[in-house]
Amino acid sequence: MSRPASLPVFSLPSRGLHRTLYEPLKPLFIVVDEHESEPRPILAFPEETRLDQAPTLWVYISDSADRIQHRIGTGERPLLVATHDMSLKERFEDPGSGVRFFATGHPVGAGFNGLLHVRDILLSAYFDGAIGSDDRLLVQVETEPAWQARLYYDLGQDRSIARLKRELEYAADIQTIEAVLHIAAEIAREGRERGHVGAIFVIGDTERVIANSRPIVLNPFEGHSESARDITRPETWETAKEFAQIDGAFIVTGAGIIEAAGRYIDVKSPVELPSGLGGRHLASAAITKETKAVAVTVSETGVIRIFKDGEILLRIGAT
Repeated sequence: MSRPASLPVFSLPSRGLHRTLYEPLKPLFIVVDEHESEPRPILAFPEETRLDQAPTLWVYISDSADRIQHRIGTGERPLLVATHDMSLKERFEDPGSGVRFFATGHPVGAGFNGLLHVRDILLSAYFDGAIGSDDRLLVQVETEPAWQARLYYDLGQDRSIARLKRELEYAADIQTIEAVLHIAAEIAREGRERGHVGAIFVIGDTERVIANSRPIVLNPFEGHSESARDITRPETWETAKEFAQIDGAFIVTGAGIIEAAGRYIDVKSPVELPSGLGGRHLASAAITKETKAVAVTVSETGVIRIFKDGEILLRIGAT
């Protein structure tokens, strides 16, 4: 396809942009247009770019009801619509139509921060199960004022995704970590009755984690069956989100069983973290340095961080 003359193009080998984007999830190419007044076809990509394989999932990111309605009408399926305005889900979602909706934490801005936010949305959707590890994504972003971006990803060929999975599987079953990240994303997005809350989930190496922590409150999970404490079961998620309101950390086995909630983590090892991070992040870094566990934190600002070996392995949200 020919390239519209007005579009500045960022595509491989444009390595400067790729070095700056947080790993994982690197687009194979990006097309950005800051002066678009009308939606263009999603396949208007530069001449030098060819899709080796058709996308398995179309992703559309916008908060405009008119543009979302237009995109749904193009017939691109399956289609994942990511929007901050979830009232549009009730308006447009049609079960069985091949169109799904996914909530973003806040509206996507323009420019480079907008591209970073797109990455966070896709990572959240990936850990939420809305995007598969072998999907090929064709992503269109349209924000207000008129700023557009088109991106193509091949997750099956994305080595950073495979590396992330290997890093996490070392500590726990990937299903356990994906379930915890799903809950963390919902806590970050929804908050609880008292507003936005923070949380810590420490996963794996449970005996050593217990030995390096102490209860703040009575353990609300003590005495319950393993099935009732299995964090990989969706039936458990609402309970976990409610108990996220109490102080302290969740302790979760690598197999996904919640052993305790409301535990204070003893910080014994010195760790270095970026300025501005508080006690929750210090505790998560310390416990993952002291043990072989992985920790997932949710901050009140909606940022999710994954800690391993005393360091931040991944940051998602609130770009």
